[in-house]
Amino acid sequence: MLRHKRINVPGVVHHIIVRGINRQDIFFDNHDRNDFLGRLERALAETGCQCYAWALLGNHALCGAPHKAWLDMVASL
Repeated sequence: MLRHKRINVPGVVHHIIVRGINRQDIFFDNHDRNDFLGRLERALAETGCQCYAWALLGNHALCGAPHKAWLDMVASL
């Protein structure tokens, strides 16, 4: 299924999803979750991007981030 082109408007919050291949688990324990949060923290600091909210689930992670530098932030995870 084709996706619609993403609308990039400054100030708009993007719903970012990081998902395991074939929806497989990406977090198996608290060590995995803490590792991801550490990488997220570094990525946010390096790109100057903000994350308004996040959630870590077994097979994916969610982040709400404004337009500014969100692509650089996700790429550095």
